[in-house]
Amino acid sequence: MTANGFTGSLDALIAAAQGADASLNPANGITVVALSQCGATAIDTGRPLILLVDTAPSATHLPGRLGTGWELITRLYGADRAVTLLPSGRVSSVAACGSGGAGESQAIYLAGLDPLDAFATPWTMPWLSARLRAPDGCPWDREQTHSSLAKHLIEEAWELHDAIAALESASEGERPRAIADLAEELGDVLLQVVLHAQIAQERGDFDLADVQDGLVRKIVRRHPHVFGDASAETTRDVQRNWEAIKAGERAAAGEGEKPKGALDGVSRGLPALSASRELQDRASAVGYDWPTLDGVRAKISEELAEIVTKHGDERRSKIVAGLDGDVTKEDLIPEEEMVISLTRGGYIKRTKSDNYRSQHRGGKGVKGASLRADDVVEHFFVTTTHHWLLFFTNKGRVYRAKAHEVLEAGRDTKGQHVANLLALQPDEQVASVLDIKDYNQAPYLVLATRNGLVKKTALTQYDTARSGGIIAIKLREDDELIDAMLVNESDGILLVSRKGMSVRFSAANDSLRAMGRDTSGVMGMSFRKGDALLSASVINDVDGAFVFVVTEGGYAKRTSVDQYRAQNRGGLGIKVAKLEEKRGDLVGALIVSDDDEVLVVLESGRVVRSAVAEVPAKGRDTMGVVFARFEDGDSILGLARNTERNLEARQEAKEGAE
Repeated sequence: MTANGFTGSLDALIAAAQGADASLNPANGITVVALSQCGATAIDTGRPLILLVDTAPSATHLPGRLGTGWELITRLYGADRAVTLLPSGRVSSVAACGSGGAGESQAIYLAGLDPLDAFATPWTMPWLSARLRAPDGCPWDREQTHSSLAKHLIEEAWELHDAIAALESASEGERPRAIADLAEELGDVLLQVVLHAQIAQERGDFDLADVQDGLVRKIVRRHPHVFGDASAETTRDVQRNWEAIKAGERAAAGEGEKPKGALDGVSRGLPALSASRELQDRASAVGYDWPTLDGVRAKISEELAEIVTKHGDERRSKIVAGLDGDVTKEDLIPEEEMVISLTRGGYIKRTKSDNYRSQHRGGKGVKGASLRADDVVEHFFVTTTHHWLLFFTNKGRVYRAKAHEVLEAGRDTKGQHVANLLALQPDEQVASVLDIKDYNQAPYLVLATRNGLVKKTALTQYDTARSGGIIAIKLREDDELIDAMLVNESDGILLVSRKGMSVRFSAANDSLRAMGRDTSGVMGMSFRKGDALLSASVINDVDGAFVFVVTEGGYAKRTSVDQYRAQNRGGLGIKVAKLEEKRGDLVGALIVSDDDEVLVVLESGRVVRSAVAEVPAKGRDTMGVVFARFEDGDSILGLARNTERNLEARQEAKEGAE
């Protein structure tokens, strides 16, 4: 057997290659290809290659922009790559052979490349993604899923869009940098495609080769004017061909009889402006485009007239005089107990409290919310549909809404975005939420900041209907609002830090004087390096009251309030709990009683509900007990008290009094 007319057999060439490379084992795979056929053969640079030089290196021009056959070899292997001429065994380089050092009747042997040296080959990216997600690869890459990568793909696509815009507007001196940025952003988008293909391959769905195969087949199928006998002289001709081909594809897939609207198929993931532009373009394509508003008004009148003609009939409802007295919208809304949840990503909802069943300490909980991989529940409390919700933000502003204005949703849905409920400013996040029946519920509101400042202000100063919110506290530089509380002068205030320290002081005017709404407050607690305020609580009844704390690792401790002596505000305070590294910092601190229930919220969105009495009372400087168990990688996010409100009993009492 000979190789393309070369002297000697192919076996002899392989034997000669083995003489030059003792590690060569043909059983592990070897590629043999003629130089003139490089453009039609998939060259895997990870395998050894015997290249049959059947023509001069500069004489073979490959399709498209691949250049000559030897230019392709140079691009894949590098100009300085060592080669062995066969059968002589003389060692040369890719560059030397390309300039005539190979001759026209030589075979050339190239050893396989390490994947890290083969950046320009199509096999490098699958190897790279598999290596990243291997057991000894990158922890972040191993954790990724199709869903978690989706947002990164969108971000990379927009960065690519920006790079294209920058290149279009770049000056002559800026073009080299803009071109390099465009190439880099194209690579980032390609990496997202490769990672998705790797995840699918691990699940047995498809791999990158399947993606490429499907793309090539679709492009060839939809371009018969390039790869077939069809003709297309203009862009409009191409579009007509596409529509006909896609209609045939839908029919072949059994979708031919399904009606398709002009606006179908617009991605829900598009940004608002991009979606608007796409919808407008589609509407314009079917004639819904007018140069002036007169055409729009005329079309609306025409459509309304068609509705009246088809569905119009005589009015059947009657307008009668109303009942005595005013009837408000709230009078028509039943008063019900609701659980309000607000996620770190800004999604808020209300759910009937009976959707959460009671559990015992140490349980794994029930599903609380179906969240994205990067979102967690941050605020979780019980209220009623008729109460005001006061939203205090990290920027020191306060907004309000009625609880019934929050979208009602199931326990395992994420709800609506808070931006659809409140007119938040840029970079503003909700830090604390209070529910009140009215602004006479308490005389004062106390606010606490991360740096330990506290401020007491009359609650009535916050009664405003301004939709844009009002200033709740004047924050100092590098500070943010942490908590908000309703207090009386007879109450006490307990500040707890993340590192387990606490300060208790009185809310009376001689200890904490009332101030105006647009003020900064006074020092409530000092901290050691690395510590900050975690929570602020009100103490209004020492008898039977406990400080309940939970750590990141799921440990809880209950200590009687009377073990926390009153101190002067502004100090470092005393210990709340003995913390260990494996148990983590504190994530929640509450004032509770034996009859209370607490809700622990996990980062995964699950909720554990348990009675306080199930956690034994311990001393102040103790470690606590296991409160919640969860999967590896999960942790405790926050703590909330479930204050039971018996609305039915209250309504019966009200009716009995009447």
